[in-house]
Amino acid sequence: PLLEQGLNLTPARETTRSARFADASLALLRDVKLNSQQKANLTFNFRHERVDPLFRSVGAATQADRFQNQYELVGALGEANFTVSHTRFNDNLGDLPSILKSLTRREALNVNMPLSALLVPFIAGREGSNGQTNGQTDGQSFRWLPRLGFTVDRVHQFGAFIPVNGGFRPDLTPDQISLNYNVSADWQFTKWRLGYRFNRSSQDNRQPGRELADLENLIHGLTLGLNLTPALDVSFEVNNEQANNFEFQRADRTIRYAVNTNWRMTPWAVLAINISTVGAGDLARTASSRTIEGDAQLSYRFDGEHPGWQRIFANRLQAQFFVRYANRFARTSDLLF
Repeated sequence: PLLEQGLNLTPARETTRSARFADASLALLRDVKLNSQQKANLTFNFRHERVDPLFRSVGAATQADRFQNQYELVGALGEANFTVSHTRFNDNLGDLPSILKSLTRREALNVNMPLSALLVPFIAGREGSNGQTNGQTDGQSFRWLPRLGFTVDRVHQFGAFIPVNGGFRPDLTPDQISLNYNVSADWQFTKWRLGYRFNRSSQDNRQPGRELADLENLIHGLTLGLNLTPALDVSFEVNNEQANNFEFQRADRTIRYAVNTNWRMTPWAVLAINISTVGAGDLARTASSRTIEGDAQLSYRFDGEHPGWQRIFANRLQAQFFVRYANRFARTSDLLF
């Protein structure tokens, strides 16, 4: 009676909620020899998850009201590998008409290929079968071949229906496709290394009335690292990014340059210097910005191996002293405001 306070209350009914998870793998190929140096592996993975609405657990952190199935194929050929996956997800398992029900479909592909390690065994096997060899099938003549990486990620998220009495308009019900591409190439040598990155990401809106509200980003990145001496490393970075907004017909570009040095003066002293500059602005020249950053840090380490400090640091205690200087400059201009 103290809780009711004279009001008509609905009695609480006993309800049971449940959740289930499954994770299974099937080895389709296991260490199948293709030649004297390479083996092939292929595995199929399946993951299932279903959590009832309003499910709670004191033993694990879970997200209620969700259903998801993921199918994955993982393969490897020597040092090369790839992964292909497909995921299906939705919420609102009770199909409540006033709540948005989101459907998500995702496909992903990831490939990683060191070309030198992938091609040399086949070329060596072909020359061996012909009874000829040129003495260069040990991989030295293919060291210039890069390690390639390729990634594709596609996500389509949309509403199953327009909620009733939920305040949703057709243009507020999500329906968009996101695409993300990544391509990379890396060369690694004794004295220097080189890397190139390309990324393209886009968002395609398909809601009624918002068909032109699309976005696109393009990024090019180049990295060059040099080992000038065993104690001195220098790296250069260049990144060029362009962001396109098709709804407002606007394109913004950002260019970044950076130089990083690391000088190990002694086994205990290290000097690091980093300098970068970033320029940004739209192609219509209505806004621009420039940022320049630089910092230098000298660090010195004391430990039990330092000469003259063995007695003080005999118990393996360590101490570090450093001095750091940083300077940052930023300028922004906007002709509209």
